[in-house]
Amino acid sequence: MVENARVTVIHDGATVNENAEVDPKTGVVSMGPGQDRPLWSQDHGNKVEFRNL
Repeated sequence: MVENARVTVIHDGATVNENAEVDPKTGVVSMGPGQDRPLWSQDHGNKVEFRNL
């Protein structure tokens, strides 16, 4: 792996996280270094919209 993924989160127009590093150990998928992992989004049954994923 060259470097950890980074993410910016904007919620209701306010930046919550900007260019935050994502720990590669998150989630339950076990894969080797440098392999792509899935991105999961959850909505808990509420009306939600995901953009720019």
